[in-house]
Amino acid sequence: GGCLGPEGGYGIGTSASFYNTGFTGVDNTTGSGNFMIVNGSTTVGTNVWCQTIAVNPNTNYQLSTWLSSINPGNPAMLQFTVNGVALGAPLNAPGGTGTWIQFSETWNSGNNTSAAICITNQNTASGGNDFGLDDISFQECVNSCPTVDSVVITEPTKLSVTPSITDALCFGICDGSAS
Repeated sequence: GGCLGPEGGYGIGTSASFYNTGFTGVDNTTGSGNFMIVNGSTTVGTNVWCQTIAVNPNTNYQLSTWLSSINPGNPAMLQFTVNGVALGAPLNAPGGTGTWIQFSETWNSGNNTSAAICITNQNTASGGNDFGLDDISFQECVNSCPTVDSVVITEPTKLSVTPSITDALCFGICDGSAS
């Protein structure tokens, strides 16, 4: 606990306040699952998360994740890239805590057989600039990629029923392998 004091660190857990008492937030689905808790870096160009995976050539893939502010001062601004090329416009974190917004863009692999996926925070403010990421997914599109207009989930105070967001967003094309 309390280990995210200096900028540029992250933790994976169920409660943002465990890592820093100035943070507020829980995961975007159940309120009790793990998510990535990030104390934004003050260094320009610092990657928050990167992973390289094998892909099939000439195939559409969808990159998606959920973003929330865990400290409302100076919200994060994330840029997503695949193989060094920006994917979509930068995504601004919500101005308050407890609200999750989704990033979702389609990428075509062309002749590529691997995809180097990176998330970079373009905000370098030392105060605020703290955020949560949840359900990072990069999956091959089956038939076509679903489109996401505008989906906002607000952290509930008490849930009596757990809705299945995956079914509502995937429009019947998910194969259940997405995380």
